[in-house]
Amino acid sequence: MKSIPVENILPNLPNLELLFQLNEFAKDQGIQLYLLGGSVRDLLLRRPINDLDFAVDHNPILFAKQFANASDAAFVKLEDQPATARIVIRSDQSNIDFTQFRSDNLELDLQLRDLTINAIAFNLTQLFNSHQIDLIDPYNGLDDMENRIIRFSSEQVVADDPLRLLRAYRFSAQLRFNLPAETIALTKKYADQLTKVSMERISGELLKTLSASESVDSLRLLSRHQILLPVIPELEVTDEDLAAIAIFESEGIPDILQPYYQEVDQYLQTKLLGNFRRYEIVKLAIFLGSTKTLIQITNRLCLSKKAFRLIKRIHFHQLSFVNLVTKPSTSRQEIIQFLRKTKRDWVSVALHVYARIRSEGWQIGNVNIGNVESKIPEIAGVFYLDFLKIMNRGSLINGNEVMRKYDVTQGIELGKILRHIEDLQFKHVIQTRSQAFLAVERFLKEKAG
Repeated sequence: MKSIPVENILPNLPNLELLFQLNEFAKDQGIQLYLLGGSVRDLLLRRPINDLDFAVDHNPILFAKQFANASDAAFVKLEDQPATARIVIRSDQSNIDFTQFRSDNLELDLQLRDLTINAIAFNLTQLFNSHQIDLIDPYNGLDDMENRIIRFSSEQVVADDPLRLLRAYRFSAQLRFNLPAETIALTKKYADQLTKVSMERISGELLKTLSASESVDSLRLLSRHQILLPVIPELEVTDEDLAAIAIFESEGIPDILQPYYQEVDQYLQTKLLGNFRRYEIVKLAIFLGSTKTLIQITNRLCLSKKAFRLIKRIHFHQLSFVNLVTKPSTSRQEIIQFLRKTKRDWVSVALHVYARIRSEGWQIGNVNIGNVESKIPEIAGVFYLDFLKIMNRGSLINGNEVMRKYDVTQGIELGKILRHIEDLQFKHVIQTRSQAFLAVERFLKEKAG
């Protein structure tokens, strides 16, 4: 059994006072609490930690409910098999989960964990009553942490749930650990079994991998060993795609957009699918490439409507953006027309295309990169200083008002009128409702003859 000094753990633990209360409460109840899994992994790696996971030798739901009442925390029952409950700390909205042993004892429970680095535990009591913590580490996960490698606890854990093979690539990206040959061999062996896993779970793991700040090496291995091929047979990730992801990850928001850094960053951090942001969705669009089957692949991934719409918008408007930024000269009206089609998502289109051009993944004639880099800030200026104000203000008049005032019926004619008003609004020809109604009258008169 390996031991580590308590002082190596205490500084990184959140809610230490509450944990002391939890330990005393557990002792009074005759409950053994073991911190384990990702909580221990991140503590040992000195990574930020907010949520804690405990294994309980018996009755975790009743125990969690009683402790929640005693500590003024919120109680949430999560599952019956295995019995799992959560308390939510009101002060910081962090979570503490309590789960019944998945087998007869703790060591058998740890055998069911996916990776060796996630199969480590220790008794909470030692944290407050000893100078040393004895790690329960049956698969030498601590050694794997020190050697910075990802290994499965056993082949059986992959056979039981093939999704775990994708978790190996995800943790490799998140922790910047290496995947040894034995791990890769198991992922290749069970890749065909991914067809038994729901696409929602597969998409979730892929997006978690993409959320890492340096995911390109893991993505390269996924592609090289064709791990996703059984579930996404159309996927053809090229070296150019991976080079563009590397550029996107290394540069983030490029220097040419620094005057609008706060606005662009806020846009990219907006969540579109659970905890996944536009940042991950743009990176996913780069990873999926520009093949004709992109939309088909995206459909299969079971993304949210917002995420799917963003990928479609990137795909359908990337070439018009290329044409816009590679022209010798671009008028304000041409920029406005592009922004009307893409709205806020012009940022995603721009970053996607810029990463590809910077990585030399796209050969676009004799493109002058300096010309591209001057055009993107110009588009940003038009959007943030002009277009966005008009867009946020909204239409000066709506269709119902036009139909009531001018006896126009819903249909093609009404659409033409509203588009005409919008055109005038973005050209700054009209700025008030009265001007908009006068413009409708002129439009109808010209049409009448």
